[in-house]
Amino acid sequence: LYGVCGDVFPSGDGDNYLSLCLKAKPDHATQVRAVFDQDPNPSFAVIDAIGGGLNWPNLRALLKVESTRDILFALLVPSDLQQSALKETDSWVAEAKALLQASIGLGLKTRGRTWSAIGDELWRFVLFSEFVFDLPEELPPGLQDVPRAAAAAQPLIEDMCERLRSDRRTQNIYIERAEAIEAELDLPSICGDMADLGERDTFPFEERTFLQRAMEALARDDTDKVKAILGRHAQSVWTGKG
Repeated sequence: LYGVCGDVFPSGDGDNYLSLCLKAKPDHATQVRAVFDQDPNPSFAVIDAIGGGLNWPNLRALLKVESTRDILFALLVPSDLQQSALKETDSWVAEAKALLQASIGLGLKTRGRTWSAIGDELWRFVLFSEFVFDLPEELPPGLQDVPRAAAAAQPLIEDMCERLRSDRRTQNIYIERAEAIEAELDLPSICGDMADLGERDTFPFEERTFLQRAMEALARDDTDKVKAILGRHAQSVWTGKG
């Protein structure tokens, strides 16, 4: 038993051990979930060891942010000042590789030591991962080998994508990146026979399935379903995109 904040940790069946561990290690949520996937009741020593020594000093100093989540966001959409800082040195590259592997499971393949090269791979990995997490059916064979995150990283991946789409300062960048990645991976062609691509609006070609499902619900007089679909996508980042 371990004392935390003057109490005993965990303090009984009423505690959600996973939730407590996630709160204790917010910057290492993916690793915490991965540990629980292997063992539903890991020792406190195992949890306490997660993230030991991984402070990313160069990234934090250059980007002027503290949390892993904010570092990831800055690597996706750096401000002008952050871009300038990343261009002045490559001392951050080794840290970035370690952080990306630890937080979302991305093992960088690029040998480039610039933000541009790393950013391209990071964007493709993050957006494709969200797309796969949202699919209600099996991924087509033509996409099986595209790198993507493990299930433990799903909450962080989805949070990043929602943040990129909802922040007006990053929406245009998101649109440009998503359109380019959709074309690069040939998603409309490879996924052309799939009737249901999930609920999230990661890529523009997915809009056709939302409309199709709304029309099918309307034909069944399922007005609640129609309202739910239209309501979900009324504020889509792709609204108004031909």
